[in-house]
Amino acid sequence: MMGHAGILPDAKRYSDEVETILLEARRLSRSLRMGEHGRRTAGAGSDFWQFRKFENGLDTPRLINWKQSAKSDGLFVRETEWSAPQTLSIMVDRSADNFIDHPKSKAYLNALIALTLGYVYADASEKVRIDCDEFLQMDRPSDQAEIAETLMRTNNQAWQLPSANNISQNSKALLLSSFFNDAEKLSEYIPQYAERGITGCFLQVLTKNEITFPFSGRVKFENASGSTVFQSDQARALRAEYLEKLQQNNERLQSIAAACGWTFLTVSIEQDPREILGLCIEQLGMR
Repeated sequence: MMGHAGILPDAKRYSDEVETILLEARRLSRSLRMGEHGRRTAGAGSDFWQFRKFENGLDTPRLINWKQSAKSDGLFVRETEWSAPQTLSIMVDRSADNFIDHPKSKAYLNALIALTLGYVYADASEKVRIDCDEFLQMDRPSDQAEIAETLMRTNNQAWQLPSANNISQNSKALLLSSFFNDAEKLSEYIPQYAERGITGCFLQVLTKNEITFPFSGRVKFENASGSTVFQSDQARALRAEYLEKLQQNNERLQSIAAACGWTFLTVSIEQDPREILGLCIEQLGMR
């Protein structure tokens, strides 16, 4: 049996990872640029809302409003206003294949996107629900560490979507996955979501290699456990067939989304997270 000496370093590393991704998500949420809107909440629109205290480690020095800071004790940041949907539900695929490092895994980017959007909506005093086997709320600070821990841990089973009755009516939803084998599942669940007035976006998160299939010669493909699932001596010959199947899958996903008033996007984990977050916000109607 492993003693405490063996467990504690792993626990400390895991705790540090959770703290790191939460801090990175918070910093990203502060850097996002929003458009004009009606409700008076913090963002980066054109109308002044409030001054708030500078938060070291979260805000960058360029955000400091030196004129206001000179009038007061301490440093202050000028905030403008923006608005957001009342409720956002985020569902993240935590199946094992998302945890393969490239060098950072799809799971890490999925978690970063979910947490950052969670902060953005929570800062706007909106309800943000993230599926962690049960829905937890990003606007509830006591839930945030548990959400991060869950999103960074594989559930070792096929992705299960929540039933429509567990999602608020007339709300927004974001689904993050590679969606390689999910078309049948989505064709069943998304129409049920749409019947409750739920609209949203499928965000397909892939690696650059999954998008372009650049392989040639002898290649061995492995799953998340490191077991060989396919091997080819002429990988280049498979490229056309693979890309055709990827296109067919994505066209079906696009069709399912469009039929229910949803949208479908494909992004790469090599993209700047801020660019991906901007796309998510645009698709969710926050601009």
